[in-house]
Parts: sequence; structure tokens; C-alpha cells
Amino acid sequence: MNEPSAEFTPQILVVDDTPENLQIVGATLSRHIPCDLSFATDGRQALESIKESPPVLILLDVMMPGMSGFEVCKRLKENPQTAKIPVLFLTAKVESADVVAGFEAGAIDYIVKPFNPSELIARVKTQLKIHRTESERLKLETQNRMLQKSESLSRMAGAIAHHFNNQLHAVMGYLELIGYALHEGKPADKLLANALQSSHDASKLSNLMLTYLGHLQGRRHPVDLSDLCRRTLSGLPDMPPGTAQLQTDLPASGPLIQADDQMIELMLTHLLTNARESIGDNPGRIQLRLKTASASDISSTHRFPADWVPQDSTYATLEVIDTGCGIPPEEIEKIFDPFFTSKFTGRGMGLPVVLGIARSHCGTVTVENVPPSGAIFRVFLPISS
Repeated sequence: MNEPSAEFTPQILVVDDTPENLQIVGATLSRHIPCDLSFATDGRQALESIKESPPVLILLDVMMPGMSGFEVCKRLKENPQTAKIPVLFLTAKVESADVVAGFEAGAIDYIVKPFNPSELIARVKTQLKIHRTESERLKLETQNRMLQKSESLSRMAGAIAHHFNNQLHAVMGYLELIGYALHEGKPADKLLANALQSSHDASKLSNLMLTYLGHLQGRRHPVDLSDLCRRTLSGLPDMPPGTAQLQTDLPASGPLIQADDQMIELMLTHLLTNARESIGDNPGRIQLRLKTASASDISSTHRFPADWVPQDSTYATLEVIDTGCGIPPEEIEKIFDPFFTSKFTGRGMGLPVVLGIARSHCGTVTVENVPPSGAIFRVFLPISS
């Protein structure tokens, strides 16, 4: 197995209540693996150390006074900030039930005490290689996203300039006609109304962009999502006969979120409209579901915005599932870009508005295709404490 590169100096935390064990493990690792070692002698000290400086790997004793290794691991996995740190248990407990308990707590592997130095080194190297590979993958993904973002910004800037230029020319044209009309003593009320409408359209576009950027916060108060969904659905026009059927799975009440209810209604309306347009005139089904999810359950695949990091442990989950045409894989990373659309000329702000509203509420949106056809949009919003 390849040695870690010179540029990669991982930080490893070793936790054991026996100083002799810490010394043996530390000496073994430092002789064979370039790394920065830190040590803790109990669970609480370990959690504090991890909070101050998260390691890339934790070697964790199981049997410790006060707080067992199982409990430490469980707390790490419940915290979104530390959930992905791999934990290797160091244990003298080799019964099947103990091994299962370790994996259920979130450990990726275990090493039996007294350990064989070669086995310890091999297993640590394996985890460091996985970490290094994952880091490279994330680095490439970040570079790819930056390229896509540059393309998106270019397209967005061109579209905004185009739309504003159209509205500005309309306003200028109407004002010029108003000037002619006034000069000739003719009525200009209709021309003035048209000029005002064009200016309102430009203002609406501006507000949509501010919403996409998450800059329109609105007034926040406790909102019952189930109640809001029912109110939103009651205000939507009925679907044409023979097309999509709408099915709902909503709790009697809750979950509660701190939100601007008008913005959440707008978000839901855009999601349902997108689902309906995906199905078109074909028979199909749209499902609206509402439930809760832990932060660790939120997939990082096709999650938007890409740099979103969970700050809460539990989230309300709004799901809109359709049996429509699905999303071409090469377009999934672009569907939330303003003015991007492969379906309708002149549209392209519905899904960006959805993302902006989720962003302004400290939430996120995930997307996935559903074989053989259709897609699932999930919006995750922090539950009100």
C-alpha cells in the first residue's frame, strides 16, 4: 500500500484512558506514518479536542470510565460537523454483540486489543488512503463547480441584461410616445399605463433575482407546514381532466418552521408547477409529501447550494415527486441557474426562486431522477425550536 504523500500530513486523535496504551499506539504510528498525533484520556476530553481541531481519523477506546467509546461515537455521528470523521474502535471486547454495537454506533472498523502493530498500521493507512482519495474527489468537484458557476454567471448576466434592456426600451418607447401625445394634445393615459407596466415587470425581475440570491428575508414567524401546504393547494387551479393526479401525504399538523409563509407558498407553487410541466399533457401523478429528516440523512449528491452545511440536527422535508420526463443527467447541475431551461423559451426563474427561498431560510434542496421516469425535489428547512 502506498505511503501517504509528503504533502498530506493527517491529524489523528487517539483516545484511551490508559496512558501506556496511548504511548504504544502513538509510538507505533509515528514510526511508520507521517502524521500529527493528538491524545485524549476520556470521552469528554476527546469531544472537546475534536471540537477545537477536527482530526481526519479517530482511534477510540471502547471501555472508558464516565463515557464509553460507543457514546462518544454516537455523539460524533449525531453532530453534522463531525458525522463524517471515521472512527476506528480499539477494543478488547470481541463478542459479536459488541462488534455489532460498535458498527451501529457509527464506527467504520475495529482493532482488537492487544493489537498487532502491523494490523494497526495497515488499517490506519487504508483509512488515510480513503480520506486522501475523497479529498481529491472533492477538490475536483469544487473545481468543476467553479467552472459551472462561471458559465452560469455568464449566462445569468447576459439574460438579465437582455430582459432589463427589453423593459428599458419599452419604457423609453412609451415615454417618447407620451411626449408626442402631450405635444399634440392627445390623451396619453394608455401609454402611461403601458410604461408603468413595463417598469413593474423590470422591478419584478429584480425581485426574482434578489429572491434567488437569498436577499429577500421577509417577516419570519412560526409556520405549520402541513397547514400551509393545504392552504396553498386550495388556492391552486385544478389540473386539466385526464392529466396529472395530485396525491398528498401530510401530517395532521406540523412540523413547525420559522419562516415567511408567503415565500414558502411561492416555493411550493413553483415546485408543483415544475412537476406539472414535466408531465405535460400525458397522464401522470404528482405526490406531495411532508416529513422530517436528520441532518445525516440529507444526501450530498445533487444538493443545492453546493456549499450548504447543515447547522441543525433535524429538518422538515418537503417532497414533490412527479412521473414526468425526468432531468437529463448533464442538466441537473444547471436547473437552478437563472434563465436556464431546455423546455420553455422565456422561462427559467421558477426553480432558481425555489433555491433562493430555501437558501434564505438556511435550508437546502436536493434533486434525483426516479426510474423509469420522473424526479424528486426535496426541500429541507430547519425545524423551529
